[in-house]
Amino acid sequence: MLDHPLRHWKERVLAPLARGPLGRVHPNFLSSVSAALGLTCALFAALGCMRLALFFWLANRCFDGLDGTVAR
Repeated sequence: MLDHPLRHWKERVLAPLARGPLGRVHPNFLSSVSAALGLTCALFAALGCMRLALFFWLANRCFDGLDGTVAR
């Protein structure tokens, strides 16, 4: 629902990273890291460690957005 309006902002923020050192990393690797971060988030949420879960969720969201930017 919010993907389309926020895409321009996301691309402006993540494009410098994609052109920099992360531009040489394969997008599938970034997707795998994102998945691992998401699973770690779920684990910490299940254990009741909400601050750690929030940290890993935010990291997951960053890597998930970054893999698409690198792929383009």
